[in-house]
Amino acid sequence: MTQADQENIANTAVKDDKPGHFWRLCRFTWRTCDKSLRFTLRLILALYFLFCILVLVLRYVVLPNVDRYKPDIEQVISNSLGRQLQIASLRASWQGLNPQLTLENVVLRDKQGGTALVLPEVSATMSWWTLAVADLRFKRIVINQPSLDIQRDADGKIYVGGFHIDPAAESKGQGLDWVLAQHEVLIRKGSVRWTDKLRNAAELKLPDVNFLLQNQWRHHRFALKATPDASLSAPLDIRGDFQHPVFAKKISDFSLWTGDMYADLRRTDLAALKTYIDYPADVKKAYGSVRAWLHLDKGRLADLTADLSLADVLGKFRADLPELDMALVSGRLVASETQTSAHKFLAALMGKAGHSVSLVNFSMRTREGLQLPATTIKETFTPVTRASPKR
Repeated sequence: MTQADQENIANTAVKDDKPGHFWRLCRFTWRTCDKSLRFTLRLILALYFLFCILVLVLRYVVLPNVDRYKPDIEQVISNSLGRQLQIASLRASWQGLNPQLTLENVVLRDKQGGTALVLPEVSATMSWWTLAVADLRFKRIVINQPSLDIQRDADGKIYVGGFHIDPAAESKGQGLDWVLAQHEVLIRKGSVRWTDKLRNAAELKLPDVNFLLQNQWRHHRFALKATPDASLSAPLDIRGDFQHPVFAKKISDFSLWTGDMYADLRRTDLAALKTYIDYPADVKKAYGSVRAWLHLDKGRLADLTADLSLADVLGKFRADLPELDMALVSGRLVASETQTSAHKFLAALMGKAGHSVSLVNFSMRTREGLQLPATTIKETFTPVTRASPKR
């Protein structure tokens, strides 16, 4: 038999064995998938039974005796917040499949050990994400009738409940970052006291404050309703919807946040509020309602829309302009800043990047009865570039 005949026989054998090779490959693939599927099902079953055991232990062993673990819970929350926390009373129940803790007379200490915040009652529904992230997570936190102090000292530093709010500072991401990691925080019938030592202004009290904060990873929404002193304003309505970058080093770095805010101030004495808020104009008298929509881009004001309905207006838009003295002012103000690659993320609205300002259906009436009919005007500014001159 020649070598050519032997090669032909070998090639024929290989061709004849192709169906057998295919079925052997199928059997090998089936065995591999079958083993992987069995392992996965066993793992899921084991995790299920482990979860059931954990729930039973929590339900019948831990939660009925939760008061014994009060020092440990205080320590865990203190470590998460970066402040010492004390709980007078603690009891547990269930909210569906989630354990729920009710804390009474919770005291949060500042760095000097003084009382920074007192919470009469806190209801916290735990989230099972606590196990996944190895940190304390709550599905819902409800705080009833808290009293919160917000203070700005003479150096301009702001403290909320004893926490120094400084987004530019480097920290371990405790405190505010931890609050922003919880799914929902609800404050009912609280009171807020604002003390501004920088302005040396009178203390501002806001009773009947209701606040809702919802966090979903990089998405944060809040709603605030409060009732200030009747001489200042009717109940306030402020809302916000923001996002931050996925890989932000600190969630609480507001200079990275982008989103929108809405504010509704009715029957407001704008001149009295000037004690607490900086205005772009010198407002000496103004009473009425203001609704405003603001868009922030990476912590910087980029767009502003405001509906005005004001009476008894007296003030100056600029020092070199004559005083504006009107019986009525109404209309819509729209201001926005142009975003370009050459002028990006400047410090303030209407900066060097270019801007547009519009007055829509704007009307004024003097004290003598003369009236400007509803008028719409627009001003734009385009900075100089290589391609076009300044306009």
